[in-house]
Amino acid sequence: MNIKTDVLTADEADYGIQASRIFALVLLCINIVFISYFYYRDYHLIVLMDAIFMVIFIALYGLSYTVYALLIKESLMVLSLLQIMLLSVVFIGSDSGMHLYTIGMIPATYIFVSRRQIWPRIRMATLCTLGLVFAETQTIVEPVYIMSQHELMAIKVIVIASVCAIVFSFFLLFFNYIQANNIQLKKLSEIDELTKIANRRLFLQHLKTHTKESITHSVLLIDIDHFKHINDQYGHAGGDEVLKHVSGLMRSFCQQNDIVARLGGEEFAIFLFNTTLVQATVRAENLCKTIEGSPTDTILFSQPIPCTVSIGVNVLTEDIKTSLGNADKAMYSAKVNGRNQVVSIK
Repeated sequence: MNIKTDVLTADEADYGIQASRIFALVLLCINIVFISYFYYRDYHLIVLMDAIFMVIFIALYGLSYTVYALLIKESLMVLSLLQIMLLSVVFIGSDSGMHLYTIGMIPATYIFVSRRQIWPRIRMATLCTLGLVFAETQTIVEPVYIMSQHELMAIKVIVIASVCAIVFSFFLLFFNYIQANNIQLKKLSEIDELTKIANRRLFLQHLKTHTKESITHSVLLIDIDHFKHINDQYGHAGGDEVLKHVSGLMRSFCQQNDIVARLGGEEFAIFLFNTTLVQATVRAENLCKTIEGSPTDTILFSQPIPCTVSIGVNVLTEDIKTSLGNADKAMYSAKVNGRNQVVSIK
């Protein structure tokens, strides 16, 4: 196995790590229970084998905090399968039901291994299935220890109960992964990737939720002045730094229940909750001065990048399109009148 391929990439950094650690802890707990039982029954060879595997599982649990995740995940699965086969086939026989633990390992394989690593998934699922079938059907190997039917039945009950718990836990964890991925996808669809603020879609949804309220809200449309000139002079990297810096200032400007969004390019919008036109105009003027007095300081250039904004202000009505259209007209007037100023539409 190529160790270099085991190092986690940025987008796979946490895939299956939590599940691997849970699985390692579950294996430790199961081993402790069975070691105690087999020690009590004087099955010393099984105790020795389980003790060796438990030390290995503890070591792998510690290694799960390193970057070699794929190697650790596959090692956990292979060693667990080996331990199950030794117990079920060699030491106490398949009548104990120990081989049923392979059933719980199959869904675990699909949780531990990234969906892009198809062959490790297929390989582990195939090994688990073959091990289950072999332990269930083999008649060649006689077990080292002959147990009474009562004892075998007790072990089988414990195994079936713990397998059901493991399978349920892994499916629950799997659906939690799905839910977390859906939340992440929803977040990505609503957040601007560069500035980490809301995008146009989320902003319009936010406006729709507040248009029918009895209190007065206002909207600001904001455009960075001469942004093309900034890109021409400082490059797109410098332009991106300005966008991130300005959006950060707007985010700090927002109060509770306000929301700032990047509508596209260098154009932004802010929803001001429970704010009249006069109040919104005053706040917009303060924001305009703040941005003018806070040039973008970046390690890319020796001097800070200055910028100003033009802001259009309008109250929010149930006709969102008209409200934003009027704010846009006000912003255009601010640009025509010399930029770096605020214009409101009454």
